[in-house]
Amino acid sequence: IERAKQVHLASRGNKIVITSPFIRQAAELFDTENFGRMFCFFRHPLDYDLHDDLPTFSRDDNWLTRLLSDDHDNEVIGFKELGVAKQVVRQTCVVGTLDKMELSVYRMADYYGW
Repeated sequence: IERAKQVHLASRGNKIVITSPFIRQAAELFDTENFGRMFCFFRHPLDYDLHDDLPTFSRDDNWLTRLLSDDHDNEVIGFKELGVAKQVVRQTCVVGTLDKMELSVYRMADYYGW
């Protein structure tokens, strides 16, 4: 990400794809003149209850909500952090679902002009 900032990767005018688990740091590559848009795929929460082979997570703590709401200090996350995380997804992501992967990819291709 630091190297991309140094070479002004996002301001070159080309369509690029950046993959990173560091959402907030990657967002710093973009500005109002060089707009970035994130896409993501989500699995329905019930899938974790119905399929034993999927990884399970503690229901007391949601790392994705913490990441999106940028709240790493509070011991307990609540509805406020959930609301912030949902707003981040609404404003910055084109969302697809894993159970409708093909349709989701077509939707993203249409949105991005691929």
